[in-house]
Amino acid sequence: MKSPTSKAGMAVAALAVWMLSAGVAMADAAPKELIGSWKLTKWVLQVVGSTETKPPYGDNPKGRLIVTPQGDFMVIISGAGRKPATTVEEKAALLDTVLAYAGKSTFEGNKIVTTVDMSANEVFSGERARQVRFYEVTGDKLVIRTPEISSAVLPGKKTVGILEWVRE
Repeated sequence: MKSPTSKAGMAVAALAVWMLSAGVAMADAAPKELIGSWKLTKWVLQVVGSTETKPPYGDNPKGRLIVTPQGDFMVIISGAGRKPATTVEEKAALLDTVLAYAGKSTFEGNKIVTTVDMSANEVFSGERARQVRFYEVTGDKLVIRTPEISSAVLPGKKTVGILEWVRE
């Protein structure tokens, strides 16, 4: 026969396990304001310490961002005016006008950390497999900012990527 103390201890342990697992599930869940499909309306690189900006994929890039309740984060962006490739060189050049990656994200305040598990470009693998972003939602508009990074588009400069989205 078990003592009342051991029953109480088992109940406390079961409650602790439930609370911990619920906490983990809540930590992985996306904030409700982010869940859904978003269409890119603007993407610029802002040079740190300057008013200089550059649209890396032109003035009218196309893009989709999908965030699921479970924290899946999937993004694809392509440059304006892309055309089907007919040669090996043209196919290779298309890689310079597409950005795509997906993975699981965690959310803390206005910060999103995505652990990339697949990407169109291996630049997002290895040391860059964790993508940190900061967001702000106002109504049906979403602004995502990168931290300051050394720019591949503007060599020798630090930039912040600013991506503007509208809910679909």
